[in-house]
Amino acid sequence: GNPVYHFIYIPKKRGDLAKAFYREEIEKYIKATEEKFGVKITDEDLRKAIKLHNETRRLQAELYEMQKGDEVYLKGSELIAVMMAGISMPLEDYNELLKELIAELKAQGPQYKPAVRLLYTGGHADSQEFFEILENQGGQIVVDNLGFGSRSSAVLIDEEKAPLDAIIDYYFDEMPAATRQMHTQDERLDRLGKLVEDYKVDGVISSRIYMCDMWAFEQYLMRGYLAEKGIPGLELEVDYVPDSQGQIRTRVQAFVESLKSQKNL
Repeated sequence: GNPVYHFIYIPKKRGDLAKAFYREEIEKYIKATEEKFGVKITDEDLRKAIKLHNETRRLQAELYEMQKGDEVYLKGSELIAVMMAGISMPLEDYNELLKELIAELKAQGPQYKPAVRLLYTGGHADSQEFFEILENQGGQIVVDNLGFGSRSSAVLIDEEKAPLDAIIDYYFDEMPAATRQMHTQDERLDRLGKLVEDYKVDGVISSRIYMCDMWAFEQYLMRGYLAEKGIPGLELEVDYVPDSQGQIRTRVQAFVESLKSQKNL
């Protein structure tokens, strides 16, 4: 049968009314999950889950911190593979592997000195192949601004509040704003600028899937913001499965070469 047993409707606005609706949706989801699997989700279960996920976020944040130096520990394609694993496997196992990875990386020291430091953002980001295409000519993705990437580890869930309240506050108000959330464009752009500054980024690459109007508007907003700040940007329009690899690689190569010229490399 169809494994999908429930849909959650997520508000696109912030505000008290939208948050009350969101709470109702989460409560319906909890009830549907309990009925589907014959379990009872208790406050204690939620507290344990919050602690587990917060440990993941702390470890991931440590990994991103290691990307801030002139030399970095991971290529962007490697970093994104680590982050994708975090949404693909049991977190207890993931956290232990992540601890081992961080210890090994610190023991080895930084592995790469990017000629050009890039930030990637977009609505298309879970293809290892796509990230490898973006890494050429000495250009390296040193940080991302993705929902399952740096945004997912930027803030911890409050462990002192009632657990359901803490989860709702986190996903609705506290984690960095998503593109779908109306009237958050200033917050989103400020975060982009802070990442550029903190990771000493030379250029920003953004992509959107064909026909995705939401990310078309986001690229438009970023275009003006980056131009105003004097930050070079490259906008890509792609299929979900990257089939125009040669064209993407050529455009990225030209972008990286122009950044190298600006840095007199």
